[in-house]
Amino acid sequence: MDRTQFIPDQSLPKANHSILIRPVLKEINRRTLDDKAHRHLFQEIIYIKSGQGSHFIDDKTIQLRPRCFYLIGINQVHGFNYGEELDGVLIRFNEDFVPASNENASIFRDYVNTLLLKNELQLGNKEAKSFEMLLDVLLEEYSNESASRTLTLQNLLLALLNKITSHLLSNLDTENAKLKDRDKQIYNRFHILSNSHFNKEHQLSFYARRLGVSARRLSDICLKYSGKTAKSIIIDKIMSEIKRQLSYTALSNKEIAYRMGYEDPAYMARLFKKNTGLTMSQYRKSKQAS
Repeated sequence: MDRTQFIPDQSLPKANHSILIRPVLKEINRRTLDDKAHRHLFQEIIYIKSGQGSHFIDDKTIQLRPRCFYLIGINQVHGFNYGEELDGVLIRFNEDFVPASNENASIFRDYVNTLLLKNELQLGNKEAKSFEMLLDVLLEEYSNESASRTLTLQNLLLALLNKITSHLLSNLDTENAKLKDRDKQIYNRFHILSNSHFNKEHQLSFYARRLGVSARRLSDICLKYSGKTAKSIIIDKIMSEIKRQLSYTALSNKEIAYRMGYEDPAYMARLFKKNTGLTMSQYRKSKQAS
């Protein structure tokens, strides 16, 4: 794999009005497609109706299966390996495409935070038919040039996000999935806040102060909803980003440390080994060999 000094960012063309919907390519050959690993600056939903193939999200290689959604969030690194006889739908959208209202924002937050738990949703035959009808309408409306096109697409997208979130939470057997209490709101806000600041702010006190709770209270809330402490969640995000840099760039440990907000590269290296069991050099070599 060719490595550069940065992971290429991929964003939506402005002409698409913050959303792009199209059928997936029937055949995918990574060499001819020239689909290099790229960091998403948008949300992406891929639904595979039939066919087979392989893609990767961050450092995980995932087989494409029929009747399955694959969900890629902002800042995740993605690319296809191959695809054969594929039939499905690809949806890309920016956050600003979601209409601004408390209810809509809640639906979007729930989707994003559920996405942090799982990147795929396998459907049964009956469930698949219901989702495929909605996806067909989305495809049809996207090609429609009527004055109400944007509003219709926004409402259909929100319905899809709500439906995906509900099924993901059900499949994960998550308790209190529909709670709207203050603790759940703090948990959601913590994930959004840490997604924006984890590469510079490593201390739990920063997030607790921004959220208006004590560090102990924040950790208790995170344990309640995820089974992990707030500090562990921050460390997980840091480790994932370091893995991306090691896998897809040629940056040195010192350069990665600078990007991750660490003044001492040796400290970051020790933290990486403690959490992964490998040195940064060993991890990079393992990805080069794969």
